[in-house]
Amino acid sequence: MAKSKFYAFKGEENKIFTSWNECSDFMTGKKGYTYKSFSSLSEAEAYLNGVDYYDDLIKKDLNSGYAVAYTDGSYEETINGYSYGVIAIALNGEEERYSGFGQDKEFLSSRNVAGEAIGAITAIKWAYLNGFDKLKIYHDYAGLAFWADRTWAAKSPISSWYISELKRYLSVVKVEFVKVKGHSNDKYNEEVDKLAKNALLYGEYLPLKISKGFKADGDIYGEFLEKFNREAGKCEISYRGDGVGFKRGDDFVFAFKTNGYTLVSGNFGFLYSLAASVACKFYRGNARKIGLILSEAFDADVYFSDNDKNVGFNAAKRIAEKTVTDNYAPLCIFALHEIEFKIKALLSLGKNDRISDCFYSDGEIFKLKSGFEKSRKAEELYNYFYNNRTRFYSLYMTKERFDEFIESVEAMGE
Repeated sequence: MAKSKFYAFKGEENKIFTSWNECSDFMTGKKGYTYKSFSSLSEAEAYLNGVDYYDDLIKKDLNSGYAVAYTDGSYEETINGYSYGVIAIALNGEEERYSGFGQDKEFLSSRNVAGEAIGAITAIKWAYLNGFDKLKIYHDYAGLAFWADRTWAAKSPISSWYISELKRYLSVVKVEFVKVKGHSNDKYNEEVDKLAKNALLYGEYLPLKISKGFKADGDIYGEFLEKFNREAGKCEISYRGDGVGFKRGDDFVFAFKTNGYTLVSGNFGFLYSLAASVACKFYRGNARKIGLILSEAFDADVYFSDNDKNVGFNAAKRIAEKTVTDNYAPLCIFALHEIEFKIKALLSLGKNDRISDCFYSDGEIFKLKSGFEKSRKAEELYNYFYNNRTRFYSLYMTKERFDEFIESVEAMGE
């Protein structure tokens, strides 16, 4: 059954018709009219009243607590590649634009649908990393909604990937899909289509500004902020909605409490690695939980057996194997925190006891305060920990140097 069209004529008198024959009859002998066709009566009425229909919808969404995203995908056979475009609108109305290009062999058979799916996931990831708990996605490919609500079975490689990615984010972000007609006078739909085509044809890529994130249990949020703030040292602190931001030089992280989760986001660096390691401290003794957090945080398979006694050392090594960067030093924090736990074990300290309270400076080295059983091993480990922890932000390590560091610190902890 053909869908109705609404023809809105604007001039001496405004009219809306649902058939082209009525339009022709009305226009006979008349001049000075302009008209546009729409897929809904409300859009046609908005046009005649001088109202931007989609601008008005977006304002209502934002006022209802929904972040908004427009997404689109494209494909070019001669290039044998697909692309996506995203316009993301934060609750304060600030707009950001993202786009990208791909040639994954598994996805190429899906043509522009591959771009549609990746664009939608990019929008959801943007909402997740920025702490928005509700998102409306305006899109022109129906499958995005039908796969999500299981109306359509996920049979293709791209649809299977799409569903698996949705599972990662939907526990934190509530997503609603709004179908729009392509090329139907919606300025955002037209622009997002252009973003996708510019990425496809001209290599104009706009990656996400914040690229990494992970979630932990919501009940640790307050204590996490306290511990992280103490360990991070001097940072610029800012507030975004219900979240807190920490910035040190080019490094930054955000922390939010969203839909019952503690959510942390940022880019790879010292603060982000520190945040992931601090979060893992809350789950000491639960190797499975630590593995889940780190796997999500660094897009790597970082799993441990329940009897793994060197989680910090092994975490540093496994994440490094999956990471490509100029400086691997941020990952040292996992090994340093492992040393911290080993010192606590040697001194029979509790979970929240601070090892710095147990030592005093004796010239260039630290020694145990009176009241503690003498332990040369504890003193050796603390001096190593202190010397590296205090200069953590200034460390620089190639992969080779990092591997040597982990090997030496692991041997010291045995």
